[in-house]
Amino acid sequence: MPSISPAVTKTEILSDSVSSLSMLQPEHISAGIRYALATPPHVLVHQLTIKPIGEPF
Repeated sequence: MPSISPAVTKTEILSDSVSSLSMLQPEHISAGIRYALATPPHVLVHQLTIKPIGEPF
């Protein structure tokens, strides 16, 4: 089973105190998932880490 590891993503569950961080949009995560699902049957995406450019950690 693949592992999808997104970085901080802008959702309604985050407080405004994290708004200074580089954040991904939910569309970025769904695009990564679509990519992993679109690979041919003989290809395994074992781990997918999605991070914004400039993330400090």
